[in-house]
Amino acid sequence: MTTTTTTSSVSAAKADVKHDAERLKADGSALIDDLKGHAEEFGEAQKDQFANRVGGIADTLRDTSKKLRSQEEGTVAGLTDSAADQLERVSASLRNKDLSTMFSEASDLARSHPAIFLGGAVALGFLAGRFLRASGEHDHAAEANITTPGV
Repeated sequence: MTTTTTTSSVSAAKADVKHDAERLKADGSALIDDLKGHAEEFGEAQKDQFANRVGGIADTLRDTSKKLRSQEEGTVAGLTDSAADQLERVSASLRNKDLSTMFSEASDLARSHPAIFLGGAVALGFLAGRFLRASGEHDHAAEANITTPGV
């Protein structure tokens, strides 16, 4: 083998490696873009589902307020209406904002008012835990009422 042949073989190998690296980089970028798209879709769907649940809680509070008014509990009914109004505003805000805007606002809040942000995060975690625990108890109760054949 001559030096010229060896040099051209090395150059060809380098070109192949460079081409393969570029192709891998492009494939990786496309995969990352795909994953980001799926994550955004999933996040938006979860956000909308959460907004619907919050709106449903607001509706339930309004129904409770009507019952309280019929029982002449105006003060408690007023507080219940106020809570329903706040939840309805939260629900509307969730529906009208995209995730990137919400993350940006949360980041700004965390930087400017860390104590408020941490307090809100703790409260939200507490509420989420109670919600999940209540959902689990509801599922357990439903399973306990299922009868198995032959038992």
